Amino acid sequence: TPVDIYGLTSGVVAISSGGEHTCALISSGEMKCWGNNQYGQLGDGGETRRLTAVYVLALEESRFNSVGLYDGDVRESDENSNVGGDVTKKIVLRIGDYYLNEQIVSILAFNTSPLADNVFIHSAIIHLNYQSHLGNPDELGNLIADIRKPFFGESVSLLPEDFESLTSKPFVCTFKGTGSAFSCGLFDSAFQYINRTGSTQFRLRYEVDDDNDNTPDYYSFYSGDAQASLRPQLIIYHFVPAEN
Repeated sequence: TPVDIYGLTSGVVAISSGGEHTCALISSGEMKCWGNNQYGQLGDGGETRRLTAVYVLALEESRFNSVGLYDGDVRESDENSNVGGDVTKKIVLRIGDYYLNEQIVSILAFNTSPLADNVFIHSAIIHLNYQSHLGNPDELGNLIADIRKPFFGESVSLLPEDFESLTSKPFVCTFKGTGSAFSCGLFDSAFQYINRTGSTQFRLRYEVDDDNDNTPDYYSFYSGDAQASLRPQLIIYHFVPAEN
């Protein structure tokens, strides 16, 4: 049963959950964390376990826009085939199902090579900007993401096989929407697959592939081809661990 967290009363924008600790991005742009802290993962300057949410200190932020050249959506070739068919690259990305119950997934592609080798990833969030929707995609369950280092398929380019290609790790976060913005906080088990030498890709999909009603149900989000302020972002909060 969910319970209130002391020190965290309102204004939560996104949640990122680790194995034994959790962090919340709040509307002020600051971050609060609680839970296990034996490695300093709460970022509060100490190593004491916290049951009350505390402010994170001295985190740096890196923002990466999805690369429009490589992102887009892939529609299943036909219902129950479980393989990709048509590839679409436009100003929007679609996620859901189509007229004949084909599943639609989207691929995000981030160049995360500027992230230095010596930084510790504290938390990471994928942010999407809503454009429109058709039907009732919420009937398909949670909107989730898989991660792949360095890319799905045989190259960084958007390909039909990105639909079914193996992941580095499936289900690394669940999106929550608030008006025009949707975001998800990555589980810390995904951090090892953030590529510091090239591309990191995410496949966005619903937990249920289709609802068998032969009508389209999908969300449209702005892609990496949209104006800069609307592009999908991977936001990584990190710090350089103190030397012992």
